[in-house]
Amino acid sequence: MAEATAMKEKAEKTMEKAAETMKERKGPIAAAMAIPENAPSPFYLGMTVGSIVLSLILYGLRKKEDAIFVGHWAPTFLALGLFSKLVSGMEKK
Repeated sequence: MAEATAMKEKAEKTMEKAAETMKERKGPIAAAMAIPENAPSPFYLGMTVGSIVLSLILYGLRKKEDAIFVGHWAPTFLALGLFSKLVSGMEKK
C-alpha cells in the first residue's frame, strides 16, 4: 500500500513539473502543444466517435485499408482527451 502511495505521489510531482515546464516555454511549439489543453472534453469524444463512423463508412465502401487507418485514430483522440484532463487538473491545484 505504501508503494502505491509513493508511486502516486511521484506521478503527481512529475505531472506538476511537466505543467510548469509547459507554462515556461514560449514560441510556436509551445503554442501548438497548448491547443489540446484548451479544447473541451466533448471535442475529443466527438473526434473519437467521428473517426469510428468514418471508419465504418469507409469499410462499407470496401476501402478496408483506409477504414483500418482511420479506425486507429479513435484511441489517439481518447488519449489526448485524458492528457488534457490530467494537465488541466494539475494546473488547477
